[in-house]
Amino acid sequence: MLSAEQLEIRKTGIGASEVSELLELNPYRGPIDLWLAKTGRAAPWEGSAETAIGDHLEAFALALYSKRTGHRLFRPKSTMRHAEHEHVLASPDGLGRTVDLGAEAKIVGARMMHHWEHGLPDYVRTQAIQNMAVTGRARWDVVALIGGTDLRTFTVERDVELERDLCEAVEDFWRSHVANDVPPPFRSAEERKRYLRARYPGSAATKGRRCDDPLIAEAADRLREIASEIAALKVEEASLEADLCDYIGVDYGIEGSCGKAIWYPRAGAPSWKEIAEELAGGVVPAEIVDRHRGEPGRTFRLYDPKTPKSMSRKRRMA
Repeated sequence: MLSAEQLEIRKTGIGASEVSELLELNPYRGPIDLWLAKTGRAAPWEGSAETAIGDHLEAFALALYSKRTGHRLFRPKSTMRHAEHEHVLASPDGLGRTVDLGAEAKIVGARMMHHWEHGLPDYVRTQAIQNMAVTGRARWDVVALIGGTDLRTFTVERDVELERDLCEAVEDFWRSHVANDVPPPFRSAEERKRYLRARYPGSAATKGRRCDDPLIAEAADRLREIASEIAALKVEEASLEADLCDYIGVDYGIEGSCGKAIWYPRAGAPSWKEIAEELAGGVVPAEIVDRHRGEPGRTFRLYDPKTPKSMSRKRRMA
C-alpha cells in the first residue's frame, strides 16, 4: 500500500500502474479516468481491507519468488521519478540487491484469471516497461499468484525504444491534457457521462433555466422518441419471452433449430432492507446508512414540453 507521501507524489505524474489507462490497455479504466484523477476531479484513492490483504499476499509471493530464485529484493521507500521525464513515476514492489532486475507482484483472482490465459497481459507489461524506464534495470520479473496456488513468473526484457515511446506518451498526455486542463477524447458515451458527473457534481439551483435552442429541442425530441421505441421493444420482448415459456411449460427448456432456451427455477432474491432491519432490531440507524452510502451523483429526467412546471426537476440530485 502506498504511503501518504507516495500518494502526494503521484499527483505530480503518472505511475507505472496507471500508464495502461493512458495507452487504452486497461480493461476497466481509460484516459478520461486518468485525467479526472490527475486534475483532482476524481475521489482520491484509498486503501481497504481487500487491498491490505492483497499487500500481504504480494509480499508472500515475492518472498516465495526470492526463495526459488535466490534473488534478494528490497522495496524503495519512496516513489521514484524518471531522470529526464518529470511526469514519469514508478513505485516498484522490489529491486534486486545483487542482480540487475526488478520485480512486481500480482494477485490474480478468479475474476481476472482469463486475462492471463495467453501470458502476461499488456496492461501489466506496460507497467514493467515504465518501471525499467525509471529504475534503469535490465529486466523485470512479474510474479503472479494465480488462483491462490499457481505461482508464475513472467520476464520482460528491457527495450529502450519502447521506453522512449512510452515516456513521450506520458509527457504529451500531461502537457496536452493535465497541464492545460483539457479532457482527452471520449471513447464512448459512458466515458463522457463519467466526465460530466465529475465536472458538474451538483447544483444549488432549484429551477431550470430557459432554453429555446432548436438543436437542444431536436436532441430532446429524439431522446423521447428513442425512449418510446425502447419501451415498445421491451413490451414485444416480454410477449415473445412469454410465448417461449408457455411452450416450455413444465420442461426445463427446449433445444433445436430455435437454438436453446431454458426456463429454470431459482430461489427468490434476498430482501437486504428487511434483513438489515431485522438485524438492527428495527429501523437501521441513519448513521449506519450514511456510512454505507455510495458516492452522490445526479439523476437526469426528461419531461414533455407541455409541462413546464417539471423543469425544476430535470436536474434533480440523486
